Amino acid sequence: DGTVTELLEAFSGDSMRVVKLSQDVVKLDDPTPDLDLPGQREVLRRTILLQGRISATNFLYAESLIALDRLDAGVRDGLLNTGKAIGLLILEQRIETFKEIVRCGRELARDVGKHFGIDADASLIARSYRMITNGNPIMLITEKFPESYYQEWTPGGGSQDGP
Repeated sequence: DGTVTELLEAFSGDSMRVVKLSQDVVKLDDPTPDLDLPGQREVLRRTILLQGRISATNFLYAESLIALDRLDAGVRDGLLNTGKAIGLLILEQRIETFKEIVRCGRELARDVGKHFGIDADASLIARSYRMITNGNPIMLITEKFPESYYQEWTPGGGSQDGP
């Protein structure tokens, strides 16, 4: 199971660390169809950055909505008590998952731009997917990357105008 973390490490030549911006157990006001959850269910709402350990460059901003009661205990404990990336926790626990893209495209950076040092009207590449295990959606993850990081990239040559 290739993870975005591994892909970013290969792209950047830097190892990634998770920087938690927020993490709270909250009760949903409304149903969340992408997770097949009714309203009033408790979920973990988490916002993170994947940041280069050496460069301190933020490569990814991610928002996650996680159905804690559907998670393997090891993954749940890892999310709540460590700084590990979701993909790494899933891999460590050897959980079989299926990722289903629900949305992808471009959007304005707005407030997220501050994490990348880009203007609010700069373009982000965004995708949302749900992670499914045992037929149940367990997570809805939205990842955002600055489009400018990848415009001048050439395979094997790195990025001339990248981070």
